[in-house]
Amino acid sequence: MKLFKKVSAMMVSLLMALAMMVPVAAANPTITVKNIAADENVTLSYLKVVKQDKTTKTGWAFVDETVAQIFRDEYNKTDEKTDDQAVDQAILASLANSAAHSKALARLGNLSGFTGFTNNGERKTEVDGAGLYVVKVVDNSNKYTYNVMAAPINFEYANNPATLKNAELNVKRSETKLTKTVNDADGAVHNGQT
Repeated sequence: MKLFKKVSAMMVSLLMALAMMVPVAAANPTITVKNIAADENVTLSYLKVVKQDKTTKTGWAFVDETVAQIFRDEYNKTDEKTDDQAVDQAILASLANSAAHSKALARLGNLSGFTGFTNNGERKTEVDGAGLYVVKVVDNSNKYTYNVMAAPINFEYANNPATLKNAELNVKRSETKLTKTVNDADGAVHNGQT
């Protein structure tokens, strides 16, 4: 009887411990681009430019030297006498919507290595963790030009454990306009004239 009580007490305590555990199914965070009509023929792609790095003061680092140099150039932090890591950490601590940030995004949009969205139709993709992603939208019909966007995937600390927040972006675009002028006295192009 004593053995039965001990085993049953052990089973009850094990069941209580299992009941207190919260099941965690950590899904990858997503980036969703809004304000693009379903019938628009666009291609969406993304590139990770800032990654989580627990060894730095801010907890973030640029993914490679090319990306870091673009930010240093646009933030006017290219002094050779300073420590690059300290400069990078200062830039990462102050990333904001500014003229320098917009110029850096435009230059980052010209880099290679972009990955296509997994669900181009729904304008949505999963990404591989915390960081700053650059999102590029290309209009395949050439009617519109889209701004390059920044999608921050960071932590939601209200939950225990902390979870990653999804990013939702509102696209900005402008019509692609082609303006032609003729710099000729009679305003016409004649046969053989260039």
